[in-house]
Amino acid sequence: MDSAKNIPYDDGNARSILEYAGRLHNRTLREIGALTIELNGASVHTKGYFGQSLEKDYFFMENNNRPEADFSKVGIELKSTPMKQISKGLVSKERLVLSIIDYMKINELGFEGSFEKKNSDLLIVFYEWKKNESFYDFKILKVVHWTFPEEDLRIIREDWDTIAKMVNEGNADKLSERLTTYLGACTKGVGHDGDLREQPFSAIPAKQRALSLKSSYVNKIYRDSTRM
Repeated sequence: MDSAKNIPYDDGNARSILEYAGRLHNRTLREIGALTIELNGASVHTKGYFGQSLEKDYFFMENNNRPEADFSKVGIELKSTPMKQISKGLVSKERLVLSIIDYMKINELGFEGSFEKKNSDLLIVFYEWKKNESFYDFKILKVVHWTFPEEDLRIIREDWDTIAKMVNEGNADKLSERLTTYLGACTKGVGHDGDLREQPFSAIPAKQRALSLKSSYVNKIYRDSTRM
């Protein structure tokens, strides 16, 4: 993203970004005119289109897989995540995926390079998912600027250490989200062994996985934060 472009906020100023993001509260993509994503035959219920549309049509950023945060000048990473209504109220519909785990570089990157560099300062857009409704009409419930409390970050670091230890012992193929508390190693890709990856200390290929915040922790963020 280039601040020289005519975008309606200063991408080098955290306050400007957060104030602009706060305008999303209680609105839908349709209401803000974020309607230009090419569906190419896909359903308007297809997972992922909400986030793509938000990035492209509201924040004017290109889809990317860069190692740095989306708002790289200020170190803020943009995320969107669905909530769903159950009898007890709103709860997280799914884990919040952060970044693909590079088994071959996990030691080189360390905790700072594979987690903190991109994910320590999050701008999270919570929206209400409804079955059979177009993603264009999902209502934005809350926009949150989230940095991890010290105790939470300690637990997340322990979770990361558990994941790294499995990789270093040649057991990346045995990774499971059940092994950790807040930070998970979720499968990511098409499935059916279509996303197998090389691991450094075993000849057995491992499923592609990503670091993610578990649904229980996403609920904690939603519950403990105040909207902007």
